[in-house]
Amino acid sequence: MLILMTVFAVTLSWWVTWPQRKTSRFINLMATAPDRAEKMSPFSGMWRVMRERGHDRPYLEPHSRSLADILRGSQTFTVVLPVVGMEDDLIGTLHFEQGTLRGPIELDSRPKRTRE
Repeated sequence: MLILMTVFAVTLSWWVTWPQRKTSRFINLMATAPDRAEKMSPFSGMWRVMRERGHDRPYLEPHSRSLADILRGSQTFTVVLPVVGMEDDLIGTLHFEQGTLRGPIELDSRPKRTRE
């Protein structure tokens, strides 16, 4: 019984953290190998900006999840791309659902955060 509970706990932990792990790998590719990241999610306006302008390392801001989101293996993130020379950061919405990435889409901008 203890072995079954351990297997269940490990499986549940893997499932719950799956979206964060996958999107973190995607963000790492955006920073280190944008061509590979673009192949994972080709329909985004961020790729053009990343090629045309200097930028700092993109990062994720996770949105809250409902129980239904957890059970479906889905989560939404905001991808923040700090663009050099612009007053605003470029942001996009990245959706992860059952192993599939969509985004970063719905491109917008917002004032840069001040880093303390």
